[in-house]
Amino acid sequence: MKSGKKVYGIFGSPILHSLSPLMHNEAFAIKKLNAHYIPFEIGKSNLKAALQIVQGEGISGSNITLPLKQAVIEYLDDITPDARRIGAVNTVTFKDDKIKGYNTDIDGFIAPLKKYIEPIQYENVTVFGGGGAARTVLYALLSNYRFPHLTVITRNPARGNALLDEAETWRKHQTVLEWAGFDDVSRYSEVIWDSRLIINCTPLGMQGYGEEFPGKFVRFFRPGQVAYDLIYTPIKTLFISEAEKRGALTISGLDMLIVQGAKTFKLWTGKVMPVENIREILIEKL
Repeated sequence: MKSGKKVYGIFGSPILHSLSPLMHNEAFAIKKLNAHYIPFEIGKSNLKAALQIVQGEGISGSNITLPLKQAVIEYLDDITPDARRIGAVNTVTFKDDKIKGYNTDIDGFIAPLKKYIEPIQYENVTVFGGGGAARTVLYALLSNYRFPHLTVITRNPARGNALLDEAETWRKHQTVLEWAGFDDVSRYSEVIWDSRLIINCTPLGMQGYGEEFPGKFVRFFRPGQVAYDLIYTPIKTLFISEAEKRGALTISGLDMLIVQGAKTFKLWTGKVMPVENIREILIEKL
């Protein structure tokens, strides 16, 4: 940028709920960096044009969120091996007229799970969703841990099964991968009840999305489970609140947001994000 100020942003839709602008702008201020972070309401239809415009304006980097984590890949000049293998990108840099894609969601997802993983890693897992977030979660789980069964629950059978076919190549252990549909009551009731780790990778329940996480699923939450919602606005979703009511331990998407944000901040600026300050600011906002 001509002013010397570095500009970063986030592409997605809906985007007004995002805490990434607050997180990064506060971190820039604390670290006394001449930088600013802007949200861009961008859908798949105008993604290519938006990338060309911001690149021409000299933007330094951007986060990529729903529904663009897979769609952005065809417009990249380079991509990290993990992001390529997953087929999902959440961070890009604009440098030397080239756009490079990264996936900092992997570290963001794993970090909050570490303190729970020892007693549950030999138990079953249920994952809701078949998009870019679910791809990252499956990759992180299958390439790092051992689970007997992992079931993906999606509305779209073709999408769910295509994801599982690809996930076969990510396994380091002989985890059995299966699919269940949103309307298959006998199947999903069994797999949710039998799982120790349940993860929501859908936007259902997110502020501004307009559709809540289905209550029919949360009836099968129970004590001893860990329920992990990647959504952070609101911080206590129906998924989280119902899991707590039924005695499950819970992980909010806020923890994942902060860890992946810190990874992105370091990638863009070379500086360490003041994580504890940022956590306090975000919790106060929520």
